[in-house]
Parts: sequence; structure tokens; C-alpha cells
Amino acid sequence: MKAPFHYEVEFTYWNKDEQTINSLEPKVFINEQPINARNKAFELFNDYENFVATHNSININELSKNEKIRLVEFSIDGKNLDTLTKDELNQIATLMHRMGIVVYLVLDVDIDEDDIKGKRFPIHGILTRFDRFEYWESLYWENCFYDIFKLNKNGKEVEATFYHPDDVEIQTEMILKTPINWDDYAEPNAEDLEYIELLNKRITERDKLTELTSKILDKEIGDLSVKDITSSFVQHIFDNNLSETEALEFKSSLLYNFKTGRAGISIKQKIARSICSFLNTNGGLLLIGIRDPSDTTNDGNSLIQGIDFDFSLCEKSDKMDWFERQFADTIEQFIGNEFITHIKSKFVEVEGKNIYAVLVKPHYENGVFLLENKDGKTSKYFFIRSMPSTREIRGAESIEKYLRNRESK
Repeated sequence: MKAPFHYEVEFTYWNKDEQTINSLEPKVFINEQPINARNKAFELFNDYENFVATHNSININELSKNEKIRLVEFSIDGKNLDTLTKDELNQIATLMHRMGIVVYLVLDVDIDEDDIKGKRFPIHGILTRFDRFEYWESLYWENCFYDIFKLNKNGKEVEATFYHPDDVEIQTEMILKTPINWDDYAEPNAEDLEYIELLNKRITERDKLTELTSKILDKEIGDLSVKDITSSFVQHIFDNNLSETEALEFKSSLLYNFKTGRAGISIKQKIARSICSFLNTNGGLLLIGIRDPSDTTNDGNSLIQGIDFDFSLCEKSDKMDWFERQFADTIEQFIGNEFITHIKSKFVEVEGKNIYAVLVKPHYENGVFLLENKDGKTSKYFFIRSMPSTREIRGAESIEKYLRNRESK
């Protein structure tokens, strides 16, 4: 009967010249009873450990013939001592104290509908890229495979306890015995505690960002502060693929017209219109320097383009100061400085690019109008946010009705 899995022992070493980890051909152990193949794999592992421990430095001239044979058996499969030159033997001897060794369980069948035939599970090793967490998880699955296929464990099954910092808990599982004393890992060490502290910090930050994002989704802008609008917060918005909502809007630029390649007063007016709509509704967050999500020319590029196009219109050295003056002029020209206390803004760097974040608090006292001066006359327009768009309400009666309904909510 063919066994559902076998064991392999693989030697690896660091190639200083190529700056790579090289692997020698693994030694394969197959048996109808996989536990016997496992025993043979660990015999080779233990022989190697003992060999290296016995020879602090390996001098070919001082080795007996049997020791040389063992050296070749460890290092090169399918070759014998007589086929190697002295230089080749010396090269092998030099590698011995730098070689890592891993024992793998290798599946030879799929399990249920999982396409995992050929998958290798590292169950033990030294001087390798694997850590104890990976060994622990592989040992857990190894024991499961023995149970699934109803295989003899020959009394190798033991109860082991392990502290796993990812789960921040102590795990107790049945595994097949290895040379590792898992009791040494039943409590967190200094490295684990440092990792847990970092993990908790990241979880706290993530929860904070999620809470802030929910305030935008729930239109609770009044609870937000401009201090909350950080690089991490804006990145969180895009990492979670949030689109424009009643309280979130994106604009490509403050005054750069992408059709003409020059500054455009109409672009400023659109910014002011969005701010007015936020003031007249429930407030909102306006991010300037974001591509239009509906633009089909993006070709999968990030929506975050930054405000370099606006900066290209500035001939001064302090482009940020110039930009903020342009923004202040936009508020004064189209809205009025009396509402400035409801409008807070700042530069935020995301993905290495500057964007401009504008946090608008709702103005419940009365309506805020968009002002347009033309031919010496001032026209007023009233905008609100409705779903993810800015809409105009026309007519004094309709505006008054909207304001009354808003106050009654």
C-alpha cells in the first residue's frame, strides 16, 4: 500500500558569492508505514548534528575513511567517496558548519478538494529560514494527517504546549515528538512580548482608523477633528476602497484645469461648491489630489495622484504656502470668510504624494450660499449633498423649506 506522504531531509547553505541560499538535493525516505520513514529521517538529522558537534573544524586529512563516507552521504546524494577529488571534499567540509538542515513531511495525495499534493511541511530544522511558529503549525498538521489516514504513530504522540504571539494565547496540541522541548516555548519570551506590544499597537491604530472611517460613512463629521486626518487615516480610506459618499468627496486639483493645462477659475468654483454643500448638509471630508474614480484612462493606477499639477502653476519656492493662499482666496471669493471656522484643512502625505484634506463641519445656524460675481453683480447659489453628489436647490421657497426640515431633524 502506497503511503499518503513521505519524509525528506534537505541541506541548505548560504552562497556568499551569489548571495543566495542554495539547497542540495533532498534525501527522500518512503515507507508503507510513514512513521518508519520519519524515524529514518530523524536518524539522518541526528547523525548530522552529532557529526558537526564532534568536529569543531573539519580537516579532511584528519578524518577516517568512514567519516569521509559519512561526510559525502550528508552532502551529496548519489555520489561516493571515490568519485570526489580532495578539493571537492575540502569544499564540502567547509560548508558543513554553515549548512542548515530541515526535515519535511511531503504530501503525495490531495485531501478532500484541497489541491495540496506535493506540499512540504517543515517539522524540524536548524539554521534555516523557518521559525518555531512554522514548525509548530506543521507538527499540528502532521498529527492530523496521521489521524485522517489512520496511521500508526508507534507511541510518538505527545502533548505539547506552545505560546503563539499571533494568537496571544497558549496552545496545547497533540503532536509527534521531535528534538525540540516545547516546554521552553510555553511562556512568552522578551522577543514575543516586544512583538505583542507592537501587534497591540497596530490593532489599536487599526481600530481607531476604522472608527474614524465609520464616522464619515455615518455622516458624523461633527465628531471629527482635523488632527484625525492623518496619512494613515487617508491611506485607510483607499486601502478599504471607500468611494465617494454624502460626506466624502474627491477632487483632482484646486485650480489646475486638466483640459487646458492652465489655472481655471471654474475649478476653484467646483471646490467651493463642494464645501458649500457640506456646510449645508452634515459636513464632510474633501480630498484634493485624487483622480476621478470614473476616469477610464487611469489604467489601474492609484487614485492618489497628489497636487503636483497645482504646484506646477506656482513660480514661488514655497509651493505649499502658495497653495494655502490659493485655497484661502477660494473661500473668501466664493463662500465668505465668516464661515472659515467651519473649514479646517491640512497637507497630508500618502504614498509619497501630497494631497490636501479639507474637513468641513456643518453650519446649522443658516444656509451658506455660493457667491458668483459677474459684471459687478453678485449671484447666490445654494448647494447640498445628496448621496455621493452635490446638488443645487433653486428658489427661495424651496431653500427655506429645506432649512426648516433640516432644523427639525
